[in-house]
Amino acid sequence: MNDLKLAQLQSSWAKHLYARLLHFGGHIRETDVPPSPMEARKADIALQCALRPAVFGELGGFRPEETNRHTSWWGGCFLGAPGESIPIGRSGKPMHPLLQVRTDEIDILVPGIENYALLTLWIDLDGNLFEPVAGMDFSVFTHQTLEDLVPLGVGYRESEILPTFPICWQKAVDQQPSWQDFAFKVPSRVAWSDTSEWFGNNPIVRRDYELKSSCPVKLGGWPTWIQGSQWETTEDDEDFVLQVDTTPKGRVGFGDSGSIYLFRQKRSGNWLLRCDFF
Repeated sequence: MNDLKLAQLQSSWAKHLYARLLHFGGHIRETDVPPSPMEARKADIALQCALRPAVFGELGGFRPEETNRHTSWWGGCFLGAPGESIPIGRSGKPMHPLLQVRTDEIDILVPGIENYALLTLWIDLDGNLFEPVAGMDFSVFTHQTLEDLVPLGVGYRESEILPTFPICWQKAVDQQPSWQDFAFKVPSRVAWSDTSEWFGNNPIVRRDYELKSSCPVKLGGWPTWIQGSQWETTEDDEDFVLQVDTTPKGRVGFGDSGSIYLFRQKRSGNWLLRCDFF
């Protein structure tokens, strides 16, 4: 079963059960009354208002400048401030350089990192990525400027653990939320309805899964949940920054074909990493 078909089935199941639980305090309630044209229109407007721009990133796809660390990289070729050191993980070993993002290479401002020129994400592949703790299982470094940054960690093809690829960023596209992040925003009778084409089988969803199949990195947009929404509080308290999917090409896996999601708390500025998988 491909990802798009699975998403459609998940959307249909979620709409049938989750929305009823949501709207009726945990009591499943059926209705034979279809949504009115006005209610359907309100749901469509709510969906359009919920769209957020996202940029997907492909690993490689073009000849890299092997000595150019001042760009986006996977698996190495990272930069750091003078005196900055590779973080040590829960395992007691140095963390691995997973993803470096140069923000001026993408054509959107990503909430949470809009004031930074560079972000680097380090992970402890031997740590606990299912319940990751900042500073133990992952670390995030940010820099407001590219000036005076120096090489940090392994360079091009110097690691036996992760391959090194430059990131090929795609053009920005609109992305819609997962149903669990959206059900409460539509009229109840729309949420009750078993008709899911308007939400789970539209051009935005099809394009999203086409990009996801070849691009394991995503900046901005919405988290593409697998088992269900995992906001710690609400989307008003956290910025969703990026998502990294299981990728054979990048030699990284999270559970059973899962993903990791990086958030930043708006008030404290703390980083949160979550994992979701089949």
